[in-house]
Amino acid sequence: MEETGEQGVIREVKEETGLDVERCEYLFSIPNLYHYSGMDIHTLDMFFRCHVKNTQDICAMDDAEEVLWIPLRDVPVADFGLQSIQKGIQRLLKNL
Repeated sequence: MEETGEQGVIREVKEETGLDVERCEYLFSIPNLYHYSGMDIHTLDMFFRCHVKNTQDICAMDDAEEVLWIPLRDVPVADFGLQSIQKGIQRLLKNL
């Protein structure tokens, strides 16, 4: 399937939370090394800000275990397993 990063994030948000993304903005990317099947795979984590509608319809679906609305100042950065995601969240919070 051919899709842009923006199309992919819109699809993933819908699949994982049921939310409809009205608009998404690319923010930045961070390289990552993902260990899989005994090999190190180089990946690129892309970060987007999504504007959604129907926020009352949110629910954990597909690969998501749960979804939460958390005030930005209370986001538990250390709880995210991948260092690249932690770095991305720290960068996002720093630039708000």
